[in-house]
Amino acid sequence: GWALVVDGDPVMLGGREQRLVALLALAGQRPRAQVAGILWPESTDARALASLRRAVLQTQRRSPGLLRADRTSIALAPDVVSDLDQLRAAVAQTVSPDADPVPVAVLVGEELLPGWYDEWVAPERERLQQQRVRALEQVARQAMARDEHAVAIEAAHAAVAIEPLLESATELAIRAHLAHGDRGGAVRELDRYRVVVEEELGVAPSPALEALAGSVPARVEPDPTPVPAPSPARAPASAV
Repeated sequence: GWALVVDGDPVMLGGREQRLVALLALAGQRPRAQVAGILWPESTDARALASLRRAVLQTQRRSPGLLRADRTSIALAPDVVSDLDQLRAAVAQTVSPDADPVPVAVLVGEELLPGWYDEWVAPERERLQQQRVRALEQVARQAMARDEHAVAIEAAHAAVAIEPLLESATELAIRAHLAHGDRGGAVRELDRYRVVVEEELGVAPSPALEALAGSVPARVEPDPTPVPAPSPARAPASAV
């Protein structure tokens, strides 16, 4: 979600100003004309630039020092820290061979700017989701290599929660459950994946995934047809 905090206190901005700040947090320093065109794509260049000037002025009044603007470009001030920057740093840390392990909780959270339907938000939201999934998969692999199977399960399940159809994340979850000695968890994960790919794609899991989980049989559903009760045994006829 969107929030602005200065010295521990929340600062309220209007919707136009929120979008300006969010765009700069995502894209970094940009030419004024480009920012105006992205935020007001249906306006003329002159009107979009005028709207940008008003948004910059209002933002500077509400939060002095938040922006760094000149006649040609605009950016957030260098001392502004965003949670997006922290998330991107954590994603980069997962692929660094010498970095400390990244806690799963750092990579888990809501999607970017939920409820915002601006055209420029959707591709950034998708890009960030994919980065989080790849990072969570990497955390799961690294945890498996350290025999930290519970962490691997947590990371793989977090990746699956973002991309339920992603077979690589499901594979990691199954491997982690099996390595942890949790056959029941592996069964549930395989069953979940079978159901979701059948419902969403009309396909079955790949042979490779089935081979991986070869020791985890598919769950057999009980036959709903009632079995007739056996007839009561009759006493033998007595001879007369």
